[in-house]
Amino acid sequence: TLAVVLVVAAGVSLWWGRRTLLSLMRQVLIESLPILLATGILLVIAGVVIEHELAAFAANRAMLVLVPACLATAGAIGGILSGRLSSKFHLGVIEPTAIPGRPARRDLIAGLAFALPVLLLNGFLAHLASLIFGFESPGMASLVWISTIGGLIATVLAGAIGYYGTALAVRAGVDPDTYGMPLVTSSVDLGGAAALVLTIGWLGLS
Repeated sequence: TLAVVLVVAAGVSLWWGRRTLLSLMRQVLIESLPILLATGILLVIAGVVIEHELAAFAANRAMLVLVPACLATAGAIGGILSGRLSSKFHLGVIEPTAIPGRPARRDLIAGLAFALPVLLLNGFLAHLASLIFGFESPGMASLVWISTIGGLIATVLAGAIGYYGTALAVRAGVDPDTYGMPLVTSSVDLGGAAALVLTIGWLGLS
């Protein structure tokens, strides 16, 4: 019953918003709603991916500590890239081409270079947390490998989605700022979760 009440309240809120908000805010609401619904679905799927490896995470709880750190790192860097690319599209510095131009490639490479030390630190801190709080851990080396490999895959995915999502928004004539950030963060949560699970499997920890 609570879910029904919340759904009805959300519907009433949307109806009221469309009728009373300023035209610009109505446009933002109309453009944002589909992408936010789609990203919500992606986040649910990301949770399902993690749930399928819950036994492995329960056996090595330090890996579970690592999940939000890696996803947050990739999502944050993807969000930064999306914002920078969106600004450069607006300014005409880069064009929405199938193959990223040199300015876009520089941003993407810089994002990866920035992600690497953060991901290494995430693995070390996850192991440190396991020592402090008594969590089971597969060892610092394994955590660093999981964080680095899975996180870099997620960061590459974030960069690709940030570029092509923004480019498609520009070509479609809609505001790339409305679509870029939600699309990047939700897709990274799904792709990053899958990348971490695959990396755990490659290392024989699942």
